[in-house]
Parts: sequence; structure tokens; C-alpha cells
Amino acid sequence: MRLTSSMNTVQSVSPQMIASIGVLQCGAQELNEYLENLSYENPMMDLTEPEQKDTSPVAVSLAEKFRWLRDSDRQNRSYYADADRDSLDQYLHREQTESLPDFVKEQILTTDASEGLRRAMETVADLLDGRGLFTGTIREIAGLANCSEETARHALDLVRELEPAGVAAESIQAALLKQIGLVEKPVVRRILSEYYERLGTWSDRRLAHALGVSEQSVVAAKTFIASLNPYPSGGFANSETPQYVIPDMSIIEKDGALTAVTEDEYLPTVHINGDYLRMLETEKDPAVQSYLREKLRQLEQVMGSLDRRKSTLLRCGEIIARQQEQFFRGGSLRKLTLRDVAEELELHESTISRAVKNKYIQCDRGVFPMSAMFSRDVGQNVGLSRSGIQEIIVRIIDREDPKRPLSDEKITDQLAKQHITLSRRAVAKYRMELGIPAASGRKHAGTNNLPALKQENH
Repeated sequence: MRLTSSMNTVQSVSPQMIASIGVLQCGAQELNEYLENLSYENPMMDLTEPEQKDTSPVAVSLAEKFRWLRDSDRQNRSYYADADRDSLDQYLHREQTESLPDFVKEQILTTDASEGLRRAMETVADLLDGRGLFTGTIREIAGLANCSEETARHALDLVRELEPAGVAAESIQAALLKQIGLVEKPVVRRILSEYYERLGTWSDRRLAHALGVSEQSVVAAKTFIASLNPYPSGGFANSETPQYVIPDMSIIEKDGALTAVTEDEYLPTVHINGDYLRMLETEKDPAVQSYLREKLRQLEQVMGSLDRRKSTLLRCGEIIARQQEQFFRGGSLRKLTLRDVAEELELHESTISRAVKNKYIQCDRGVFPMSAMFSRDVGQNVGLSRSGIQEIIVRIIDREDPKRPLSDEKITDQLAKQHITLSRRAVAKYRMELGIPAASGRKHAGTNNLPALKQENH
């Protein structure tokens, strides 16, 4: 029998590293839920909730979930599953021909209001947003209806008494409160009045504790709220179903330059519980001491992971703000890959991928996924993004003879000369996305229309 020895290198991942990776790839709402659940398991951990604001994307997002819950029992089982979202949108689509403003105006015709008051009420109907809410001002109504502000205010109050319940409310919260009316449901009323902005982040147990009622009462109240309609425009033609997200960072201008700032206002602050820390110092029981030390170690790891998450996000955001300045100022995206950022930060590409996963950036142009800031190569054209190819197509059309505009096939040939392989169909698709007419349309309209079309695209 012959004995041999060998030495192998095995790469292991510690529990601390796994936890850090998990925190890094959490979005704002996921991280909020993770910290709350952890606070129930770890007595050493205290959370200080962020200050409440008048408008909360978390609460609005929950209202959207309530709408899904109301419309389908199937959604009750799976509204947290992202994979079902596309099919749910199709399921929720209902063929309608009457718009909410028209429905409201029909009711206005049946009132005995004066001509001036009726005109002001119809103005309110025209000013309803896609959700069926009124977010304008009394002065705006008065100006458009050519009436006094007193008449405008009275008109708004009257429209708010019409159907559907909650129409012209100033917020989703107000629309829900309007729908419960005089119903004797004190827990429902308190949740909507006092804890509406916490519905998206607080568990049933936490709500029950804050309200001083049982968890069953909270579950029953939330089930009733789910039967309400957060959007008065639901079921009418052209009603919008916007999706709301919590931005993880914002791109702002400071001293003439763009910079990134993390948005921590929706996240609780993590503290060490002073009472249990003192207990750890004075407790004589070895088992209790061991337990508290383990929980303290876990909490310190989490706090370190949170700091690393914030630092990594901020560093990524600063590079994005610098590299994509053209986009944030109204232009198009330039080529930027995960590898570019990883090399600059001296981190692994997978770390950057996790850092941008499920994260959103807010800027003057709107709210975008962080992943959208990174270009993807199109087909065989390595190094060229979709927006980059579109810019080249625009330049080709800019240089064409206005009397003999280039066909899509000719544009394809021009791209080929620049070593860009694209089918004629793809060229036609990109051209239409840019809002540029076909060759026959450009010959008729002239090239003077092109700059306007390009500006609209940006």
C-alpha cells in the first residue's frame, strides 16, 4: 500500500461575506424589510425610523399592490412574484370606451349648479390626472374657468362628492379615506390616517403593536383596504397604472458639476441597544454572555455591510454621474460597461453587478434603473450601444441629399462602410424609434424637421 499526499487550494466564502453580498444587492425596500426582520431576531439591534413625509413612494407602491389584490384572487397568491407582473398587466387590462372625465361630466349635467359653477366643475374634471386625482391648485381652476377662487373651491368640493368615490382627491390616501366614508371600521381608519406611509414597510406584528390591537385585526383591516380602489380612474379608458419605486441615489448639480448622493431617507438607522449592551457587561451567566456576544457580533457585521453598501453605491454613482453627464443633461448614453467601473474602483465585476442590481437613480429626467446606465453591445457590433448606433444613423441622415433621401437599405450600406453590421429591418426600427420618417416622408417634409425630431427623442 502506497501513501501519497497532495495539497489543494480551496476557496471558501465566510458567512460574513455572504451576509455582506446579500445586503449589497438589496434594493431600498428589500433592505428595509431585511433590517426590520433582523431587529425581531436580534435583541442587541435598535432601529430608528426615518421621519414620515406627506408623500411616500412606498405607500403608493403598496396602493398599487392593493389594486392587484382586489382584481384577482390569483394575485393574492403571487403579487410579490416579479415573474407574474407582465401577465398581470395583461390580465388587468379591460376594454373601456368612456374616460373618467367624461363620466364625471355626465354627472355634472344632472346637477342644478349655475352655469359658472358647472363650468368650473367641468374644468376640475379636465384637470384630473391619470389616477383620477386632482393635484393642481384652486388658482389654476379659477384661471381656466374664468371664475373666482371661491367658486373654484366650491366646484372642487362638489366634484369630490361625485362617483367614483375618491375622484378628485388630493392623494391616494385621501381617496381611500373617502371610500370608507362613514363605515364603522376604526382600525381601518387609523391605519389609513396614521400609518398609511408605513404600510409598505411595517409587518402586521409591528402595526398591531403600534395600534394596540391583535394581528388578526390588522390582517382583517388590510384585507378590507385591499378591496378599495386606490385609483378612482381604474376601469376607465386611458387610465394609467404607473409603477413607483424608491430611488437609492440621486444625481444632482453642485458647483456646476454633477455628483451622486445616496437617498437614505427611507431607511431606518441601526443602533446598538444600550440596555442589552450593559447586560453584556454585567451578566455572570456564561450562556447569556455567549448569546449576547454572538448577537453583538452579528449586529456589527450588519452595520459594516451597510457602510460598505453605501460606500460602493456612492462610488458607482460618482462614476456614472461623470461618465454619463451627457445623458443627465438631456443627451444620450455613452458607452459604459460594468468592467469599466470595476477596473476604476479596483473591485470584481460581479461586485458592481450586485451593487447596481435592483437599484434606482433619480435625476432631472426621471427615475431610472442603475443598470440602464450601462450600455450593451448590439449584436456583432462590440463596443457600440443601441443609443450609439442611433446617433450614427442620425448623422448619416443629417448628411444626406434632401432631394434624394437615403432608403433604409442605403443607410444599412453606409453603416457597413463604418464596419457596423445591421439588418435593414433593424435600421428601420431604430429610425422609427427616433421619430424620423422614411425616405419618402423626408423628401416631402424636408430636412428642417430632423433637429426637432432628434430633440424630442432626447
